[in-house]
Amino acid sequence: MGDPQVIERIAAWEAAGLIDAAVAARLRAAEADRPAVAGRENPITAAAAFFGPAVTIAEMFGYLGTAFVLAAWYTLLGRVDLFGDTNIAWALGHALVVVALVLTGARLMRGSARARRAAGAAFVVAAGATMGSLNSAADALTALQPEALLVIAAAGGLVAAAAFRRLHPALLTQLGLLAGVTTLAYAIQQWAERAIFPPGDGFGEVAAGSPDPIVKVALLAAWWLFVAVIVGLMGRREAAGGTIDADRRAALSRAWAGFVAVLGVTAAALISRYDPAADTMARVLEPIVGDLAILAVGGILLERAFRRDASAFVYPAGLAVIVALSDLNASYLARATSTEVGLLVEGVILLVAGFGIERLRRRLAGGRGPMRTPTEPAAPVPNPR
Repeated sequence: MGDPQVIERIAAWEAAGLIDAAVAARLRAAEADRPAVAGRENPITAAAAFFGPAVTIAEMFGYLGTAFVLAAWYTLLGRVDLFGDTNIAWALGHALVVVALVLTGARLMRGSARARRAAGAAFVVAAGATMGSLNSAADALTALQPEALLVIAAAGGLVAAAAFRRLHPALLTQLGLLAGVTTLAYAIQQWAERAIFPPGDGFGEVAAGSPDPIVKVALLAAWWLFVAVIVGLMGRREAAGGTIDADRRAALSRAWAGFVAVLGVTAAALISRYDPAADTMARVLEPIVGDLAILAVGGILLERAFRRDASAFVYPAGLAVIVALSDLNASYLARATSTEVGLLVEGVILLVAGFGIERLRRRLAGGRGPMRTPTEPAAPVPNPR
């Protein structure tokens, strides 16, 4: 299978000119053919290796120092007023942060594996600063509602994240792109929700003539399932790259798609409406109906995990099981019995789900072929004819 850290080292040697391309290719091939040592895998180490080489002390303090510098900068912006509008100062301040981070990232992306990871982090923060700059600028120049401002800012942030992902294909820039897609989807949902279900005068009420709340439940669940499919297709496209780096980006995208589907359907299932007669909030859907929908999403994710040989889908599927069973426990069993029984059942749910998720993950991981190298595509399957 090979050791990802050794593969990273070989790439660093080649980038530094210590070995030529031919020697690097032979070293990668030899490392890829080396069998894994039984019992060597450590879940914590494996999870850390997913994000590249271990973080050094210097790298850690570099991130912390940058965070403090940005905090000082934004604290200063909060005291600046340009042309009678603080939004202008915030827009320009965010823009300067974007420029500084893009220049820093462009320089770092030519360095070692750790430097390239830092470049990805710089680009992710730059995409967020782009969104902040656009939101402040639109607020200063227009009289739009906050939901519309969020749509404009999220769209700009997504464009920036996509550009950074194209400039620097890495795990962190892929994370930024996925966050951008999800943020824009959330902004559109908020804008559409206010347009279709305008708030009423009372607490928890909607304006007269608004559609039945069950329509809101159905639309919200359908919207987030649609977004999850889009993100899943992004993961499928990444998987076609045929390298370890592409496989990691695909795994991240698939896991993100699963979590979007599970959390989106959960949010829809938990929607409540105000009952003026009882002066309380009540779920639009019966808990058992919503929980069955969440379990159905988890079942689909498990099917995708085994069909695609993708263990990334197992984690959101496990979350679906935990959320649905926990809600059933809280809504029915714990309410009908006692707090002690509810806590006992919740503990059993978490234990069984945790061991089940790990067992499924190991089963999927055990059926995979040799690990591919960062630069070599998967070997084509020979035609028997």
